Order: sequence, then structure tokens, then C-alpha cells
Amino acid sequence: MQSKQDKFLSEFEPLKKNLWRFCISVSPTYEDAKDLLQDTIETAYIEFEKLNDSRTFLSWMFSIASRLNHARFVKRKRTELVSDDYFDLIESEELQPDSIYEIKLLYKALDKLPIEQKEAIVLCNILGYSQNLASEIQNTKLETLKQRLYRGKIQLKLLMSLEIKSSDESQIITQRGSNEEIR
Repeated sequence: MQSKQDKFLSEFEPLKKNLWRFCISVSPTYEDAKDLLQDTIETAYIEFEKLNDSRTFLSWMFSIASRLNHARFVKRKRTELVSDDYFDLIESEELQPDSIYEIKLLYKALDKLPIEQKEAIVLCNILGYSQNLASEIQNTKLETLKQRLYRGKIQLKLLMSLEIKSSDESQIITQRGSNEEIR
């Protein structure tokens, strides 16, 4: 007979990478992401015996992470700026500098979204989970999740276009300054 720890680990192993990505995506700092992951695992392990159906383990784990993250968000305002180390966690060695820059813009814009919209976008569009599963994780109706996705994407598009525009303007000013120095 398998021990509680062995059962838990066999269920947890296949989803740990995506759970880590979720924690990274919804947390303002690397340390917060580590704390969220550890708290999620601890809570899940303690409550593991209460899980009736192992087929719901994935949504159960993400629900725990989502609730813990939301509780942290409510307790304190996020005042810490995102460090550049945060973006080093993006998994890809073949990305071009432009792609890395765009991903950084995306994550900075994601941080400005309401927490429910951010989680919905991360679950469905970054991690690739179905909308049904994401609505179960967020403990909401499917229509509510779709609304969060729609509104979040519109707001994300606006935030990213504003960021790109302001970035382009600062590059033009920098180029003008260097051209004047040459003369």
C-alpha cells in the first residue's frame, strides 16, 4: 500500500512545472513565487486526504494556489518593483532579444491587470489550460471566466501598445541626443 507521501508525489510530479509557471506568472517577485509554491504544496499535502477523486487533483492544486495568491494580494498592496531576474525565469534559450523584450512587456502589463483577469489569462493563454478547467480553478462560472479573458486581453493590448509607444518615443529622444553630440 502506498503511503500518503508517495500518493501525493505521484499526483504532483506531472503538474509541478506548470504550477511553478503559474506561481511565477501571478507573483510580483521570484521570492513571492517560491513562497506561493511552497505554501500551495504544504496546504495541498495537509489536505490531501480530503481529496475524494484523484482526477480533480490538477484543478484542486491550482485552486489552492489561486486562493493563496488572492489572499496575499488582498492583504498587502504590491509595491515591490519587478526585478530583471524575474524575467530570467522565462524558459527558452532560442529567443531573440526582441522576443525577450516583448515577453518582458507582456509580464509588466500583466502585473497591472486585476488579479482575476491576470490569472485567467495565465491559465488559459500562457499555460494552455481549457476554459472549463480554468473556471473550475477560479471557482467561477464559465461565462465569468470568458468575460475576464475578454476584458483582460483588451486591457492588456492597450497597456502593451502604450508601453511600446512610450518606449519608441524615448528611443527617438535618445537617438536625437546622440546625433546632436556628433555634430
